[in-house]
Amino acid sequence: MDLCKIPAGKAPDGETYNLIDPPSLSPNLIAVAVIMTTFSTVFFTGRIYLNIRNLTLPDSFVIFGYLCSVAFTGTVLAVVKYARHQWDIPACWFTGKYLQFSLSPDAASLRILFVNELLLTPAQFFSKASILLLYFQLFSVRTWMRVCIIGGIVFAFLIYFISWVTVPYFAAPHAGETWTEMLTKGRSTQVKVWGPIQGTCSIILDVFIFVLPLSNIWGLNMSLKKQFQLTAVFATALLGVIASVVNGVYRFGLLSTTDYTWQAAKLFLWNMVEIDVAVIVSSMPAFANFVKNNITSSAFFNTLRSRLSGTQNSSSQNHPYVNQSSTTKLNRSLRTKPSKTSSRSQSAQKTYVYELTETTPNTATITQPVGSSIPPLPDMGDSGFGKPLHIHRDTRPHYDV
Repeated sequence: MDLCKIPAGKAPDGETYNLIDPPSLSPNLIAVAVIMTTFSTVFFTGRIYLNIRNLTLPDSFVIFGYLCSVAFTGTVLAVVKYARHQWDIPACWFTGKYLQFSLSPDAASLRILFVNELLLTPAQFFSKASILLLYFQLFSVRTWMRVCIIGGIVFAFLIYFISWVTVPYFAAPHAGETWTEMLTKGRSTQVKVWGPIQGTCSIILDVFIFVLPLSNIWGLNMSLKKQFQLTAVFATALLGVIASVVNGVYRFGLLSTTDYTWQAAKLFLWNMVEIDVAVIVSSMPAFANFVKNNITSSAFFNTLRSRLSGTQNSSSQNHPYVNQSSTTKLNRSLRTKPSKTSSRSQSAQKTYVYELTETTPNTATITQPVGSSIPPLPDMGDSGFGKPLHIHRDTRPHYDV
């Protein structure tokens, strides 16, 4: 009997098996792996480059979390061909020949899946614990904040590293047992019972990480603009909450599905997103400083900004309603005719001139169109209300007349 012509699972009603070119999540897994690993690498590199001479405990945690994340992604890509419906996978892929670990292109092993499960634990813990340790550096002045951060790290350790107990028992052969025998007994699928519990706890942890710094940021003695900027930086943790929620949904789906390989592929996809987002959030503040100190202040960036500014100024010189002058003051004179008022104010009637003055390299004189007028201001004597009004403001490239 040729097992390579027999599907590994029974197709549901209305479906037929396809062992040649079936639907597959392989392109999705590869695309997410490349995109998320690229983003996390960029942010991680910026952080380490900035702190390389003075690495701290949070830096060490994010380094280990990043390395475990990359290794986890590698194990996912190693078994990416299994990202099919179970009835679209040849049964021979689960026999001893295919379950042996080798460097052959067709090799796909339960050993790889076992390593995958073991790598997921430290990748999740160290990437998220590095965020909490970053909070400890920034907001540890308050006692309640220190207690919350330490409690969060302990909670993360418990919910993730318990997998190092459950996975070896359920997903590895016992003494005198082969990998194939372990698979046929179905024990490897029993570990999925722990998945929903861990997924729920992971959502709680991610919400905790997202909410924890917000109250501290808005209690800091800084400008409103700075508070919004800091909030935007740490609000990226909301992406981790979203990834964790979706991940939890697929963990619950494993309890009732008979299409285990397809559901597991979705879970792998969101595991990669969740871990890489944690690395990005942990590296975000340092990366922002890296960009500010090494990119936006660089000679190249300043030259580019200067040229763009020169292009804008050049375009304003061709504005049809603006007459350019070589002076550095912008004068706008609006003259009005005196109106009929009481005898007291008639004696004080005069021409009012309003002058808008500013200093700028590119200036223009704009003349009020003929026939337009504005009501005169009341004469307040020496109080200053009837005097010429001087307003200083920033220039704009164009002026509406």
